[in-house]
Amino acid sequence: MPPWHGGAALLRGARVNWEVADPSGQFREANGMVVEIDCPDQAQVWARREASHPFVGVYERCGLLASRPYFLQTRASAKEARKKGRMDGDVPRYVLWYGEDNEQWVITEEFRLMDELVVDARCKDSAWMPWQAATTWEVSDGDRGFVSDIYVRVEEMIPAPEM
Repeated sequence: MPPWHGGAALLRGARVNWEVADPSGQFREANGMVVEIDCPDQAQVWARREASHPFVGVYERCGLLASRPYFLQTRASAKEARKKGRMDGDVPRYVLWYGEDNEQWVITEEFRLMDELVVDARCKDSAWMPWQAATTWEVSDGDRGFVSDIYVRVEEMIPAPEM
């Protein structure tokens, strides 16, 4: 593998398919079998009511990165957070994802997905889901540093049962 891959990717041909046991106890390849992560489709990022963090709001699950789900802020939440911060202009959306290089959950602007160099908030925890993180979230101070914010948290959003 080329050195720029850093061992992070595998060639499709090198992957092995799942195998299942047949009635005689022998294993055979199950070509169509897939395993998917079972987690909520939405997450909520909270902060103190007076906070003007533009990344608060509802996020929708978009897929997997580093074997963990990543979430994109909804347009409605981005607009609402922008109003709360009394900011004008374009409404950036944020992404909640697991940064494998530094083993932490991060929140970045949408166009910075997979870029751990510029992070708006982080949680130095390697929990499988962001709402399982036990450490405190830190928010960027705008000058290459971070400030601990005990009020920032992520919660899973479980849909109400259908009647």
